[in-house]
Amino acid sequence: MNTLKRIRFIIAMFMSISICANGQDSAELNEQAKATHNVIAKTQLGLVKGVSVLDTKMPVNKFLGIPYAQAPIANLRWQGPKRLIE
Repeated sequence: MNTLKRIRFIIAMFMSISICANGQDSAELNEQAKATHNVIAKTQLGLVKGVSVLDTKMPVNKFLGIPYAQAPIANLRWQGPKRLIE
């Protein structure tokens, strides 16, 4: 009887892990489905590409991965941000 309880426990754990993993995939798919179209914004330093998504019934433009300063390496480590040089 003890072995049967262990098997049931293992099966229940496996099923709950599978359900959680599928929920994460669904969330990613929902985020992708919300994307309506690409957006390009003109800034003083050039064009920036983003995406417009529907968030809480209101469109929101997302611009991700925009560098705002030089990477903090070598002599820039532990200093304030320095203007990005292209």
